[in-house]
This record gives sequence, C-alpha cells and structure tokens, in this order.
Amino acid sequence: MKQISNRKNNVRGFTIVETLVAITILMIAIAGPLVAANRSLTAALYAKNQAIASFLAMEEIELIRSYKDNTSNFSTFKNLCTSGSYCYASWDNSGSIGYGQCNPIANSCKIYFNNSYGYTNLAVSTNTIFNRYYIFNEISSNEVKVTAFVYWNEGKIPSEVRITSYMTDASL
Repeated sequence: MKQISNRKNNVRGFTIVETLVAITILMIAIAGPLVAANRSLTAALYAKNQAIASFLAMEEIELIRSYKDNTSNFSTFKNLCTSGSYCYASWDNSGSIGYGQCNPIANSCKIYFNNSYGYTNLAVSTNTIFNRYYIFNEISSNEVKVTAFVYWNEGKIPSEVRITSYMTDASL
C-alpha cells in the first residue's frame, strides 16, 4: 500500500509576522526620503520669500533715496513722512512714485503685484503675502534714519526683513 503524505506541511511561505516586518522596513525606507524632500521644499520656499522681502526692502530705501536726490530742499524731503509714522513709497498707477501713510496693525501696508509696475502698495492687481512700510527718525537737522520693514507669515510663523539707511543733506 502506498502511503499518501500530507503536502501542506511541506509547503513553506511567509508568516503574517514576516510580512508585517517586511512592510515596516519598506515604509521606513520610503518615509525617510519623503520627509527630507518635504523639508527641502519648505526651506527653498522660505529662502525664496526671504530674498523677495530683501529686494522689496531695498527697493523701498531706493525709492526714498530717489525722492531725496530729486528734492532740492532737505526739509521738504524730511516732511515726506512724519517722524515715527508708518509710511510707504511705491509705484502708483501712472508709473511714478507714490507716497503715503499706512498702518501695519490694520494691515493697510499690503503689497500687491502688477505686471506693469511690479510690486506696489496700490491694490491694482494680485495680492501677495508681503507687507511693506518705512519709518523716518530724525537724527539731526541734516540727517534722518530710514528703516524699511517687509514682513510676511510662513504659515503661522511671522518673518521680517529690516534695512536701515542714514540719509543726509548733500547741500551742506
């Protein structure tokens, strides 16, 4: 008589524990590079926004300096913005430089982007995440300190760039 053996006992395969261990190892191997890529993308976006904010602050200082250089009277230049007030200088609808006051607390120092004029305080085009203003502080009768501020939020984290320039009366 021929003996029939049970083949089920001879078949080898993965147990549920081995399968779970393999899936866990695979998930760790996939998750690491995804986390690194996400952090790299976040850092690149922050660096981009910080570069734009730096350029916006420099532009604000240059717009004010341009006004000073084209104004023959230094006291007229000093009256551009009351000492300690929040003011802005940006391109207006006619393509020339416009000046005014804003309030960062009321969010009225917002920066917009227009294809014709670039970044401006006038709500003429696309809203951006940036806010910009400057403050005049009179040092003496022939010198002012101008500080340009650009601030924005990266999610819930506030960020800010400040540039300070001292401007003097060139006629002295």
